[in-house]
Parts: sequence; C-alpha cells; structure tokens
Amino acid sequence: MKRIAIMNNGTLPIPSVLGGAVETLVQLLIDTNEKEKQMQLEIFSIDNANAREKAKKYRCTHFHFVSTSSILNRITDFLKRCYNFIALRTGLPFIGYCYASALVRFIKNSNNIDAVLLEGSSINADYIKRKTALPVIQRIHNIPLHGLRHWDDLNAKSTDLYLGISNYICKVLQKNIEGKYGAAIRLLYNSIDFDQFNVRTTIEERNVLRKSLNIPVNSFLFVFSGRLRDYKGIKELLLAFLESKDKMPNAYLLIVGSFAFSSTYVSPFEKELASIIYQLGERVIFTGFVKYEVIHKYYQIANVGVFPSTWEEPFALTCLEAIASSLPVIITRSGGMPEIVDGECGIVVKNDENLVNSLAVAMKNIYGMDKVKLKNMALHSVLRAQLFDNQLQYKQFVEYIHSKI
Repeated sequence: MKRIAIMNNGTLPIPSVLGGAVETLVQLLIDTNEKEKQMQLEIFSIDNANAREKAKKYRCTHFHFVSTSSILNRITDFLKRCYNFIALRTGLPFIGYCYASALVRFIKNSNNIDAVLLEGSSINADYIKRKTALPVIQRIHNIPLHGLRHWDDLNAKSTDLYLGISNYICKVLQKNIEGKYGAAIRLLYNSIDFDQFNVRTTIEERNVLRKSLNIPVNSFLFVFSGRLRDYKGIKELLLAFLESKDKMPNAYLLIVGSFAFSSTYVSPFEKELASIIYQLGERVIFTGFVKYEVIHKYYQIANVGVFPSTWEEPFALTCLEAIASSLPVIITRSGGMPEIVDGECGIVVKNDENLVNSLAVAMKNIYGMDKVKLKNMALHSVLRAQLFDNQLQYKQFVEYIHSKI
C-alpha cells in the first residue's frame, strides 16, 4: 500500500471541522479511502481540538497536527517570510515555513513515504522537492495571481504532476507550463459526498425548515450558497432580484453562508450590500454559517440555485451540490462553471457588463417556467451530477498517483 503525505495551505484544519472547499475535498478523499483502502494517507494539518477528536476514527489515515500559532513558530515564520520575500525576487533558495518543515522532518524520519500531494498551488513545492527528492503532486484549485515569474519556474520545476480540478484550470496550466519543465497535467474533477446529497428529506421536514427561516411554505425559492465575497456575484444577484421581484410576487431569495459585516469596520462593498438588502426586506433571508453535514437540507427546500460568479470560477462545489440536490441552476459563463451545467439542467448567462439584467431575465424566465419543464430540469440535474461521482474521481486519483511512483 502506497503512503502519501498530504498538506494544504495551513489556513483551515483537516478533518474539515471548520469547512473550506479544499478541506472538504481532502475530507472526501480521506473518507473514500477509508472504504476503498488503496492508500495510507499522512495528513498534515494546523492544530485544532475538534479536528483532533474527529481524526481518532480513521484507520487508513494518520494525522499530524502542527501548531502554527505558538510564539516561537510565529517569530520563526516571520523571519523566514522576510528572507523569502527577497529569495523569490533574487533567485535564492526558498525556505519552508514551520508547516512544510514539519512535513519534511516526518518524511526524513519515516523513510517510506512514496509521494507528496500539495493541495493548492504551493509555494513550498521547491523546498519539499529539494529536501525529500520525492515525487511532488499539486492539485490546483485556483489559478495563482502572485505574478512572480521566478516563483512560477521554481514551482513547475519541482512538480511532477499537476491535477487540475477542471478543464479550464488544465488549459491555463498547459498554456503556462506544459512542455517547459516536464510536469504532467491531468484533469481530476472536484466531487462531493453523493451519499449525503442523495438523502431526501420529507415534505414535513422541508416545511418545518422553511417556517423556521420565515419563508412561506408555498413560495418559489431561489438559493445561493457560498462565501459572501464580491467575486462570487452576491451583489449582482441581490440587484437582479431587486430588479425582478415585482414580476415574481411569490419569490424569495435564500443566502446560505456567513456574512462578513464587521462590528468595527464596514467596507464600501458591505455598505452597498446593506443598502440593497434593506430594499429587499423580508424577501431575502440570510442563514449565516451552516454546518456542511446539513447543507443538503437547505438546498432541498429551494426551487432553483443561483451561482453568478464574476471571476473565472475554476469549479464551484456549491453548484455541484445544488444539482446533486435535484435543483435546476442559473450560472455565469465563468471559468469551469459551464463544465458542471448543461442546457438541460440550467441556464448559463454571460459574465459581462449586463450581468445584472441577464440574471434578472433568467430568474423571471425560470420562475414562470412550466412546472413539467422545471421538473425535467431537476431530474436532469441529478443525472448530470453523477458525472462527478466521488468513486470515479477516487479511482482516477489512485491511477494518477501510481503513474508517478
């Protein structure tokens, strides 16, 4: 059985007790591997008490919790950061932070790790490659915007295999690095735990949840789920709903996700949102943070999902969650989003200066759609979601790993 060391960027813990798209994907890999038992996983995570407790149940995964918040580690990482700021601009060798250093120490002491998987484009790839000489695999979730060409060179030269989470990501990687450094580029779609989203709640359960959120039982409900950031299109969605709500008298908008208002500072973007929300009144509902274990219940009380990303979204897990929950969706033609949705399960609008109007038109169209057609879209959503089945993606992942060991 091959042993794979896995490290994320150190922002959130694994197991994914605090959420996070990347951490949720790693969690899915861990859970699937626990059933299939094809690999021994060594997970490096920032320290967290709840994560430590959850980690106890696994047999095919060992967890290594690194305290990045200690005073010594903070001082050490600050000094390394100062050095690396110069190193990445002058060609000096990069020094790994305490998180990567812990991984390297473990590898040197164990002597039987077969490969290292870095979740996300990691600045530590060069450091880990130099110190361990092991195959380095990077799963790329976003296109980095750092703009440091020397960093690109080090990263690519130190990586044996890139796994892009969408064709969009793979094409950008191919354009930038393929044929230059020898790193292979392969497609490995994101996935979700379909066992969770296949669980259907009862009508009574759905009605109870709607009532708890002050949403009329017989209303038409649009849902958005995700981080409330400007590049997710939340402002454009609110404006589109404001523009179209009078033509949709029975429609409500549910926003699932934590809101970023601060008690000490409110950004101009947040002020804009507050103004729109005030105008919408009771027609828009915010849930705040929802635990991932129950997120499917919120999708199932809705009629349509809306995910209007304004940036080149690599692959939206929330969109996949929605179609797996049998929801027709409205999305923007952004990055890898059109790879998830086709014309039979959703509406794709252009991501341009007319986005607000395009969203408003799409929302009115789907609101007024024939019930039979809307039901057929919902049925096709479930079929479409199966293309991203986690068992298929796990099998592909194992094959990729073995090809590089």
